[in-house]
Amino acid sequence: MNNHFKYYFLQQTEQHLPSKISKNFSSFQADERNNRGETLIMSVVKYEPDLANQIRHINLLVRYGCDPSEPETRQNRTPLMVACLMRNERIARHLISLNANLLIADKMGNTALMYAVLYSNSSLVNFISDTLFRKSCIEAFRAKNLLGETAEILARKNEKFLLSMLIKKYRLKLVKELNNCVQWNSSQAQKYSSWNLFFILFKVIYIFIKLEEFFLFF
Repeated sequence: MNNHFKYYFLQQTEQHLPSKISKNFSSFQADERNNRGETLIMSVVKYEPDLANQIRHINLLVRYGCDPSEPETRQNRTPLMVACLMRNERIARHLISLNANLLIADKMGNTALMYAVLYSNSSLVNFISDTLFRKSCIEAFRAKNLLGETAEILARKNEKFLLSMLIKKYRLKLVKELNNCVQWNSSQAQKYSSWNLFFILFKVIYIFIKLEEFFLFF
């Protein structure tokens, strides 16, 4: 393991990390948590002040099996949510590039997009919305917290009207694209006497779209 990485965990945040790591970093478990229920990646996001070190440590942890989407136990917040809360756009973008789950909600029902609306800037909200659009995650735009508010409503409620319009633009764009896809599938189904052939074609198109999304991240 990287010596600086080991020093960071032993010295910088010893009080926050599992004692097992403090004694022998090389034998840590990817799913270990501190006494606050925080994962290793969460600890890096919250307690490492240097951006370059944050990225380096997160990459190492992911390489050794840590899940960048794993939430802490108290509020069920993910590292991505905390990055949005801390207005750390670089780390938020980096976690998304590592395929952090954008659909997870905390105990209040808030998602990463909602936290970006409340605490971050329009650049990050646009990036998350665009990522959701490219992944066809319409459920993320429609997700509601315990107060019954979507990210779009939350932005409007807090008088962040530009953010509300931005999210609405991506939501309507995605709805239109999904409707077009359904209409196209219906029109193509009529051309085939065999439903089996239609379903094979649909699966091929679906796999192609997923492969295209995968290569967008690499």
